[in-house]
Amino acid sequence: MAFGKIHGSFFDSSVNELDPLTRLVFIGLIVLSDRDGRLDITRTALARKVNLPLADVERAISLLQMPDPESRSPENDGARIVPLDAHRTWGWCVVNKAQYRSADGDTIREAAAERKRVERSRKKVSPAPSSKKQIPDTDTASHTSHKMSQKKRDIAFDAFWTAYPPRSGRAKGDKARSAKLFAEHVRSDEDAQAILVAAANYGACDDVLRGYRKDAERWIPAWREWLNVGPSNAQTGKSKPFSPQI
Repeated sequence: MAFGKIHGSFFDSSVNELDPLTRLVFIGLIVLSDRDGRLDITRTALARKVNLPLADVERAISLLQMPDPESRSPENDGARIVPLDAHRTWGWCVVNKAQYRSADGDTIREAAAERKRVERSRKKVSPAPSSKKQIPDTDTASHTSHKMSQKKRDIAFDAFWTAYPPRSGRAKGDKARSAKLFAEHVRSDEDAQAILVAAANYGACDDVLRGYRKDAERWIPAWREWLNVGPSNAQTGKSKPFSPQI
């Protein structure tokens, strides 16, 4: 079943300045398209689904495909949708759907809740404090309580690869190399949950939204840095703490 959420940023963007029918068609494209924003139907079929005259739908499509210099995203000159194939007049891709899906608020809240549950569990079984200070190895000793099997690690990597923010016109990185690094730096069930939160935080930062995104194999070794870091401060250019509401 097709599914899509309308994020609050929709109402702050330049698309909200378009006429009501164009906004309705755009919302229909978001909801009806697949996880990656692809909708492979004719204009007539789209008109039936959104219950609007074909002429109104065609006008809306023309407007949504136009460059928008006020858009937050530089991809495709700010166009909201792009054709799936240049040789036909139907079938489109909602440019930013996959990007916003990876930073979906519900996903962040669920992952953050799981991370807090894990932290509470660790506190219950923590040993008595020692007088000698010890520096924990975050990639080994503190993350071995729930080691993953190879099968679970493969499933966890597939979930991460789906969640890692895409970049229009480019691959996410070297998948084989990323899988190897994932196995080195994600060693437990807790890590598998936490890296999804980190990827969502990274996908929501201003640099990524502007199209500047690291390939996955460069990002994975330092993924823990994004557990408590959210979108960049637009005025200062510095990162700020990210505290999702639960």
